Amino acid sequence: MVKSAASDPAKFLGSLSSELTPTEKEILLNESMTQAEVSAILKVPVKVEVIAQHELSNVIVRQVRIYAEQSDGRRITVYLAESVIPIDRNSDQFIAVIRGKGMGIGQAVKAMHTTQKRHIIDVYADENVISRNYSIKGDGLFVLITEIFPRNVLKAGIR
Repeated sequence: MVKSAASDPAKFLGSLSSELTPTEKEILLNESMTQAEVSAILKVPVKVEVIAQHELSNVIVRQVRIYAEQSDGRRITVYLAESVIPIDRNSDQFIAVIRGKGMGIGQAVKAMHTTQKRHIIDVYADENVISRNYSIKGDGLFVLITEIFPRNVLKAGIR
């Protein structure tokens, strides 16, 4: 069963709720999260870098790093994401964009101008990370994504 954070956030987070900061809760429960929304939440521009992408058994597995670039040129990793993209459940146009590695999943979805629904499947938190799994579905679109956010970066802020 797919759980939706919008239906009952307190129940969805369960015992994690008291251990999370307001920013962490916003990140975990945001069903429309994109690169732009992460930038707005953290108040810094972030960029997407595809660090690995492989096609295995009619599925594209993609790993990306979302980072903030510092004024001195250093790149601070804000979060890591892994996407599972079944080739036969996605349009040829979307698959072509993904294979090109030139943009993130959210950017690719936006470029398709298709209606989409995002559903949070589950969330996790420990002393080092918060993470979530969610799906993006639409006409010619199906992606499963896991995002992992280092808590020290969220708590320290990015300058």
